Amino acid sequence: HDVDANKVDHSRVLTQGANLTINKSFDNIRLTSVSSYYNGKYDQLADSDGTPIQILEIDGHAEVDQWSQDLRISSIQAEPWAYTLGLYAAGEKHDVYNAYDFYHSWQVLDPAIAAGFTLDQRYQQERESRAIYGQLDYKLSSTLTLTSGLRYTEDENRQFNASSYQTDYDGNPLAGLIPFSFPYDPTAVQPGDDFTDREWTGTLKLSYSPEALDDLLLYGSYSRGYRSGAFNGAATLSPTELAPVDPEFVNAYEMGAKGQLINGQLQYSAALFHYSYQNQQFTKIVGIQQLLDSADRARSRGFELELDLQANAALSIHMSLALLDTEYTEGLELTAGGNNYDLTGNTLISAPEVSADIAADYRFAWRGGNVTTHLDLGYVGEQWFTAFNDKAGFDNIGQSGHTLFNGRIDYAWDNEQYTLSLWGRNLTDKEYQVYAINLSDGFGYHYTIKGVPRTFGIDFQLAF
Repeated sequence: HDVDANKVDHSRVLTQGANLTINKSFDNIRLTSVSSYYNGKYDQLADSDGTPIQILEIDGHAEVDQWSQDLRISSIQAEPWAYTLGLYAAGEKHDVYNAYDFYHSWQVLDPAIAAGFTLDQRYQQERESRAIYGQLDYKLSSTLTLTSGLRYTEDENRQFNASSYQTDYDGNPLAGLIPFSFPYDPTAVQPGDDFTDREWTGTLKLSYSPEALDDLLLYGSYSRGYRSGAFNGAATLSPTELAPVDPEFVNAYEMGAKGQLINGQLQYSAALFHYSYQNQQFTKIVGIQQLLDSADRARSRGFELELDLQANAALSIHMSLALLDTEYTEGLELTAGGNNYDLTGNTLISAPEVSADIAADYRFAWRGGNVTTHLDLGYVGEQWFTAFNDKAGFDNIGQSGHTLFNGRIDYAWDNEQYTLSLWGRNLTDKEYQVYAINLSDGFGYHYTIKGVPRTFGIDFQLAF
């Protein structure tokens, strides 16, 4: 795609970390320890308006430290029962600094105009999570297995050193926004905040394998999931934006079947599901405000089908279909443009009603090696990137249904030690959006992220 911009700068991500997994067996018990540490640094200097005029530019900087420790014991013998018991702990710290430059072109065009300003935003967050969990699989009979799991989680969240202030075109502080002060008071401090969530979650599943059909598995399950509350890391204009969102819960019901047909040539998996959400969290962007919000009640239900066919020694085919019906069912009233909107009945964010794909691989011998050709066609139905859907002027903040076509040819030789590949993605050069934000109120445009255009490449792989 062509871009006409006044600022083309770098996006730099540096990550480093380590993982250690230790397994030790004692008679019928296996002890497993999984330890990890991660550090990431992120810098992105972006022309966020996508034009040669300085309307909005965002320089984002962040550093993240994370660690986790999982310690569990599990039984080695699987019948008539098997178990897993574990302890989990994790922590992370975020140190973030963002600078938002607004309307700086006005000052350049006419220095007499007192326009163009910057919002300087900073915050730190710390999170710690601890859990104890267990799962038991019990074989009730030769065909029936009961699985039960239980987890207790404690999540601590803390936000501190949050600040935001406005400067003039030259970077001189004018007013404090978080905390509020006018004129700007560099000694003003926004009090930190913290909260702790403690929740029980679990699952119950019944699996049935008929003796007459060894290749068939039928199952039904219930699970209760939980997501901790969170602080809004994008608060810039007011201390009220710092308020955390409450925890999210989901009750998930699923039933399905997995099996094989035609002597194993055809493998299939089908599932029906219904998810009932309480206090479902989402991000709301209106004007230049980015807030955390939630819906009292929401639901998602649907059907999924996957088929894998090995037609012959050379040809394999994969097909999948997903049908989805989602809705905010209660307690979703949002404000935009000074008006209140009842969004009950709207579909959930990024939830297309239909998605499907079909892929084929054909393999044959050639010049002492093997050639594999791959073609795939994927369809994604209409979806919205905002809870407003098509209301309140958000009708372009989504993407209509579209299809993408990809292909690949691999040539492997010397017992597949060497592989040369030619590939292409989005071969029809379809233009589509993967995300969009309505910035009309503050800037007069929509911020969109386009999908990758038609792209070709060559890969070489050496196995040793």
